[in-house]
Amino acid sequence: MTSQRSVGSALARHAAALLVAVALAHLGVAATDLAPPAQAQGDDGAVGDKRAEAERLFRTGERAYHAGRYDMAVRAFEASYELLPAPQIAFSTAQALRLQYFVDKDVVQLKRAIELYRVYLDGLPQGDRREVAVTHLAELEPIWLRLEAAGAADTAVPRVRERPRTGLLALSSQVDTAVATVAGKSGELPFEVEVEPGRYEVTVTADGYISANRTITAVAGAVIPVEVVLEPVPAQVSVATKDGAEILIDGRRAGVTPLAEPVRLLPGEYYVSVSKRGHHGWGQELTVERGQEVSLEADLSRTRMRIASYAVFGFAGLSFLSAGATALQAASQTREARELESRHESEGLTRPEIERYNRLRSDRDNYARFTYGLVGAGAIAGITGFLLYWFDTPQAETGAYRARTTSPQVRPLFSPEGAVMSLSGQF
Repeated sequence: MTSQRSVGSALARHAAALLVAVALAHLGVAATDLAPPAQAQGDDGAVGDKRAEAERLFRTGERAYHAGRYDMAVRAFEASYELLPAPQIAFSTAQALRLQYFVDKDVVQLKRAIELYRVYLDGLPQGDRREVAVTHLAELEPIWLRLEAAGAADTAVPRVRERPRTGLLALSSQVDTAVATVAGKSGELPFEVEVEPGRYEVTVTADGYISANRTITAVAGAVIPVEVVLEPVPAQVSVATKDGAEILIDGRRAGVTPLAEPVRLLPGEYYVSVSKRGHHGWGQELTVERGQEVSLEADLSRTRMRIASYAVFGFAGLSFLSAGATALQAASQTREARELESRHESEGLTRPEIERYNRLRSDRDNYARFTYGLVGAGAIAGITGFLLYWFDTPQAETGAYRARTTSPQVRPLFSPEGAVMSLSGQF
């Protein structure tokens, strides 16, 4: 049991390290620089929680950095570095501090940036960002020396502060235009709000995305990362065509017409195909945007095979009608012949009546043969028409979709028949 737990913990640590490496790459820190930092004290669960919190803080700082909010990025990176003192996080923090120093000229930030660049170089002397760190140190250290010579560097002594009585909510989202509202304040993300300890409702909105609500607990003296992933408003696609047609989207069944409601699709490229027994298939490439309403009109024309089946069915029907007419004629000839036969037994027949009797019997036999032949022809035609009808199942062309799909994709598809996951691609 202990061995299994240690193996699981090791896997969790390596997975967390990989996530941090991916996030660091966005700020120019190579994944090959990543070295597992010293393990935090506490049980495995506590270590995992700290790593997860450090990753959330780093991603928040990353979004703030790319948005030009270097002050917010510094606070998020510093909080992340406190939980996970990796050289790569030190480098990213130094990057934000360097840029923020040139904004407000705070020598404390200058000194801290120099310290963290050196932490990176000491921790990863052969790191991929070594040249960048050395270049920035060559820029910042002369500034520091000039300030020190002028006596201004004395103000860079770290200030001892009391633990803040408020918490700092650092809100971010993958949508640059998202707006957050919390504690009566609103702002475009990334966005910081200083609040008293307690629980708060956070609402995040963005055009073309479904609004999201989060309940957050603020803690005194802590930076609380609030990552809100917004789901795009699905596009709605309706298809107008003949009833009973099957709709496929990227090879996945979306329903049969008439659809009870439009098919909902996430933004992206799709291939819509419509097929119906006895009709030529219809297909079209489709690109949809968030919240877009699309109406498609699929023109399904009958196939030659279907038209031929109708013609054969018509011939079969005509054969059966003709067989019915000849059968009636045969029955009429039989009835008249029987009447003459009865008179022959009781009274006798004249020569003309005998000749009439013989002609009636001959005509009856001929009509009977015609009837059997027509019934047989009608049966064969009926079976042929059924086979032509039943096996006339052309499918819509999907080659265009397969050709443009070069790697497996997993996407949700919401249709009147339910929600499914669509896996597509070339293998």
